[in-house]
Amino acid sequence: MNNKNIYIALVAVVVVVLGYWVIHTQNNQNLSPTASLAPENTATTSNLTAGGMKIQGSGGGTITLEPIPEGKAPTMPELYDAKIMMSNLSADVIEKITTGVKESITAIRKNSRDIGAWLNLGIYRKIGGDFTGARDVWTYVTKIIPTNDVAFGNLADLYDHFLKDPILAETNYRTAIKLAPANIGYYQSLADFYRYTLRDDIKARAILRQGISANPQTSANLKYLLDHYDEM
Repeated sequence: MNNKNIYIALVAVVVVVLGYWVIHTQNNQNLSPTASLAPENTATTSNLTAGGMKIQGSGGGTITLEPIPEGKAPTMPELYDAKIMMSNLSADVIEKITTGVKESITAIRKNSRDIGAWLNLGIYRKIGGDFTGARDVWTYVTKIIPTNDVAFGNLADLYDHFLKDPILAETNYRTAIKLAPANIGYYQSLADFYRYTLRDDIKARAILRQGISANPQTSANLKYLLDHYDEM
């Protein structure tokens, strides 16, 4: 895959994952939100405090933001300027990434538990090709909010397509599904992982059936994929 195709894939995947977080009130979520290189902090993810607030996850459930016990907080990832590691990015895209990273870091320094800012920071790092930086950011989110399915979903895709660690990819896909069983996209992504990465059609079909069983009213996409599996 050449650099241009890698970048297109990056943007497509990033937008999908972010879309599930922003459109959190929808139970039937498809893999086609509007593309954007400037993810927004929404009211549900910005300015979160440490005192038992509740926000909604991508699968429609609630996430309680519990206080972190004193002395047990995980180490915060290093906050550094954008690293542009994709050689074919246009000046305009580089500027957007650079600005996005700076804005995310500014928000985090104002409130270290601004989850929207952390998620955005990881996205901008990923678009710029800083995959280990994105990994560190999203891993941190999973530690301060272990019920955040979006961070696990982001990590799953990162380990699957970019860091090439199938064991951690599968673990994070399955964790995202456990946390947000109504998020149809996670089942589809895991099915693709089994089919194209592991070459395991049995597991791919099984996860599609699991998604259909868990979401009988909103799984038309999964039903179609299962019914036409051999044709694709």
